[in-house]
Amino acid sequence: LMLPQLHGTGAAPFTGGFVLKSLVANLLLLQGVGFEDQLTWNAPSWSISAEFFAYLLFAGVVFVAGARAWVWFVAAAVTAPLFLLGFSTHHMDVSFDFGFIRCLYGFSLGALLAWFQHDSIAGARQALARGGPRMAWTLAEIIMVAVIALFVSLAGDNDLGIAAPLVFALALFLFAHEGGWVSALL
Repeated sequence: LMLPQLHGTGAAPFTGGFVLKSLVANLLLLQGVGFEDQLTWNAPSWSISAEFFAYLLFAGVVFVAGARAWVWFVAAAVTAPLFLLGFSTHHMDVSFDFGFIRCLYGFSLGALLAWFQHDSIAGARQALARGGPRMAWTLAEIIMVAVIALFVSLAGDNDLGIAAPLVFALALFLFAHEGGWVSALL
């Protein structure tokens, strides 16, 4: 029985990142948490693997820590970028190796936003309903758009890219308030 080639012209089947061991790792969602030494079968699926285990960890932390879970998310949001700065040779462009750490970083920032912004958004909307400072919000939104444009132009294949989750978490926080004309236009 002749097996079709799974990757590249002239490549033997079930070699490289397409070995049976890697297929099992993919089926068990282990390809993004350090069990593999390269991208395998479905290369982008490393992120689903990392997210799956981040969700499990999130549920465990909330179950065990309850109302104090935010402390663990702050710890992850502080230590994950430091870990990437110290150990990643590819900066933020990690996947099969430190993809789980990258995921925890962004996920923790998202969890913290959700944890703390509800009251902040409600207060901002009440202030706007009373004729609050829409121009101040608009100025902040315009500055944030400029910061994002500058950040994206500077953060490529360097350590600055590790700040991406923080920059975009700040943008989410700002635009979630829907306080300025930019967010109203959007």
